[in-house]
Amino acid sequence: KIDQAQVVLNALLETNAGRDPAVVRPVDVEAWLKTITAIRLSLSVRLGIETADDIDELEQLDDDEPRAVLYSMYESAFSVKIVAAEERLKAVAADEESATILGLTVGAPLLMMVRVAYTYGRKPVELRRSLCNTAAHHYANDIS
Repeated sequence: KIDQAQVVLNALLETNAGRDPAVVRPVDVEAWLKTITAIRLSLSVRLGIETADDIDELEQLDDDEPRAVLYSMYESAFSVKIVAAEERLKAVAADEESATILGLTVGAPLLMMVRVAYTYGRKPVELRRSLCNTAAHHYANDIS
């Protein structure tokens, strides 16, 4: 994980303090996805997101609440408005790392969601890969 995070950090260091876009080389895509997934899992733990009810609670928060929705942060902190998103779903088997993180056995069925969010001009601003244990939950999507 440290090596994967270092790949991401190295690319971010080449962005001229964020003024230039980060370049994700095809050979580094897996490192980026795994690093972003690790960050998202860490954030969900710190935000107390463990169930779908926790997500519903977050959606009800005031805009100035620190735990408010991610896209509000994109807009307020970075002046980036999300105007569209694409999601692709695929059934996958849990690998060793995913199984450990999710408390499952290797090979357990998971739903993998890959999402690309766009701002104006169809410019991609977010790439997210989520692995979901659907044994006790279902996937629902309501993008307005």
